[in-house]
Amino acid sequence: MKKDIIQRYDEMGGRIYEERYREEQQEKYRWANKFLEECQLTADIGCGTGLFQKTRGGGFVVGVDASAALLEWARQANQVGLLVRGDAEQLPLREGVFQVVTCFTVLQNLEDPEVGLEEMARVTRPGGVLVVSWLKKRFQLSEVVKHIKSTDLKMLELCEDNNLKDWITLLSKSCKNS
Repeated sequence: MKKDIIQRYDEMGGRIYEERYREEQQEKYRWANKFLEECQLTADIGCGTGLFQKTRGGGFVVGVDASAALLEWARQANQVGLLVRGDAEQLPLREGVFQVVTCFTVLQNLEDPEVGLEEMARVTRPGGVLVVSWLKKRFQLSEVVKHIKSTDLKMLELCEDNNLKDWITLLSKSCKNS
């Protein structure tokens, strides 16, 4: 399944991806950025073409995506920071480094969304925050809550905007070492 999804995004390419998803994604980014300070070290998991990185006024964003084609578009067209090819279920990032971890419309593509969520928590430093979106046609709100409760993360805010295709959660990681 994962290889098929990566191949689909590679074949789609950056231009089509941005035409198809830019407007919806930017609405999610506006909601998320209300809670995030500009000068934070951020990991954007499933960064696609780097649209989120472009919305961040300051700080440093590391984008991670499994699609080589979308990462190449991010490098050339959007000229964003550090980009890494990687799997959201096995992030190629160090533990406890990032003040902020974002993940927009990715979990539905994973074989095990809880593993992806646990990986995001792993790379978030204690006291850090995560902004994670959950595709409504794949996840009922009760499933979102169940997945979050399976981790040591705490939900701080929930965006239930009916105009968006996703639930968006603002989560915190405990200050104690996990």
